[in-house]
Amino acid sequence: MGLRLKGSLELAHIPAMHRFLPEPLTPEELSALKLLVSAPLLRGLPYRIQKRLVDLGFAENVRGGLIATADGILRVHLKKN
Repeated sequence: MGLRLKGSLELAHIPAMHRFLPEPLTPEELSALKLLVSAPLLRGLPYRIQKRLVDLGFAENVRGGLIATADGILRVHLKKN
């Protein structure tokens, strides 16, 4: 048996994607994320919503606008809040 970090055995039954679950998105953030998925490059969202979506990894800044990341698209398609 190789070297393992303490605690790795306790988390072995939990899939990697479920180890970090951010707080649920507010209805405004979820609707903004849906807009990002449907619009190629979106501008004009409130800064607070932009920052939260970027911080959570659901969007990224590109040329002065926001686009949805793969995680953001997946969240919308799975209808997770």
